[in-house]
Amino acid sequence: MPIEEGTPLIGAMPTAFLLSGAETESKEAAALSHAWRTLIETGAIATPSAMQDLPKWPFAYLGSLPERPALPLLWSEEQRRELQDEALVKAIESLEQRARSWLRDACSGAPGSPDHAALWTAFSIAFGTAMSRMIEADAGSWVLVPFLDLVGPAGHSNDTADFSVKIANCQLHAEDFGEGGKKLLFLSAVRSLTPGEALTRSFDDLSAEDLLLEHGLVSSSGSHPLASLPARAYLEEGATEAWKLQAVLQGVDGARPGRLQGDVIVAGQLARWVPKMT
Repeated sequence: MPIEEGTPLIGAMPTAFLLSGAETESKEAAALSHAWRTLIETGAIATPSAMQDLPKWPFAYLGSLPERPALPLLWSEEQRRELQDEALVKAIESLEQRARSWLRDACSGAPGSPDHAALWTAFSIAFGTAMSRMIEADAGSWVLVPFLDLVGPAGHSNDTADFSVKIANCQLHAEDFGEGGKKLLFLSAVRSLTPGEALTRSFDDLSAEDLLLEHGLVSSSGSHPLASLPARAYLEEGATEAWKLQAVLQGVDGARPGRLQGDVIVAGQLARWVPKMT
């Protein structure tokens, strides 16, 4: 039986929110604090005395976290170079430098002064997970919410034969709940849902760069579901007949000579191929 538009689907009370235990304002700072808390909860580092009395995170939730998110922060240098976008590569490198610096400082003040280099892999995975799953329950208040934060951005589905584009079918709301500024989070349908349909929500407020940095995606919901990345193709002399290379150089916008005589560089956009089904 279909679920009608506007139907509430999932709700979470403030007691379900997982907090880092630190006061933060920006999303990045909150993700760093949540990553540190993840290391504490998984036993990678000792629990500081100031956090001894904080509620423990559910073990089942920790076990459900992805082993390695798809964020560019976790890509190899070779994979990053494939982006062919210097500004984006620099943004990734800058994010990594800030995260490494934060971890180094945190380790220096932690019980036993753990080795930050040895913790980097686990910390970076936890940081990437927090960046992609945190929910802003209130202005500047970023939390993890079991089950609710599983509902991610719309985009391409690897689970269907035609790589169909999933358009956002839910939206997240925050409403006042009781005294003290507490918020109730709930997810509702923005259109009719069919049985078995995966839940996705819109991240239209993110730029294309932020969508890639925070979620590892190059597609988004909205009126233009397919996004692309800049790319350059290098056609070497001898790859095809010389007259064809010359035709590309003269007839394709943005084409220019390569480093060696006879080579051609073509600028373009790279997007995921979506086969047409007949």
